[in-house]
Amino acid sequence: MVQRGRAAGAALGEDPMAALSALVVRVPERVRAAPATALVRTPFGTMTLEGYLPTRTLELTVHTCDLAAALGVSADAPQDAVADAFAVIGGLAAVQGTASAALLALTGRRPLPAGYSVL
Repeated sequence: MVQRGRAAGAALGEDPMAALSALVVRVPERVRAAPATALVRTPFGTMTLEGYLPTRTLELTVHTCDLAAALGVSADAPQDAVADAFAVIGGLAAVQGTASAALLALTGRRPLPAGYSVL
């Protein structure tokens, strides 16, 4: 994972802000133009664009909260992003057979088991 992050940073080249600005324009256009059933290759396998995009929302939302916490600032993520993130996490918990533990914890009935994570 660290290597992927370093490679992604290096791929931004000499002017990372210009590269990011170009991505901000190019990526939404490509996503809008692609069918929901378009296949996306990831390091973890192939999935549809429709299935892939919510995982990116999860990552962006969680890492935004991580950065805010590290900087000591409030992290009020957009409600839509948080709802999408919870849907992905809930789906992962269901597939792993741990959704009941998560549900009980999120409703204040029990703490999560030590070391619990769906990732």
